[in-house]
Amino acid sequence: SRRLLQQLSRFDVLLIDDDPRFTRGLMRTLTAHSISCTAVNSAPEALQAAERARPAVVLLDLILDDSNDPTTALFLISELLNRDDSIRVLVLTGHHESR
Repeated sequence: SRRLLQQLSRFDVLLIDDDPRFTRGLMRTLTAHSISCTAVNSAPEALQAAERARPAVVLLDLILDDSNDPTTALFLISELLNRDDSIRVLVLTGHHESR
């Protein structure tokens, strides 16, 4: 929504998703709304980017690999909050079933 985008524009955002097409698309959308955004596609990249960028908000994919297991995302949430408990984490997820 427009209000959420306006609120996010006050913060640096870290986008973490293993789908490069998704991160590129969402990053274009966020930057078009004057939201400062860093996008990464893996847990190791996420930890490095969080250290450099010091984001206030993290948009995190719940499933970061093909395992269909949220363990990596839960680990990242824990690590990010241990480093800075003021970070706000929004968890994103989508489910795609091929037939």
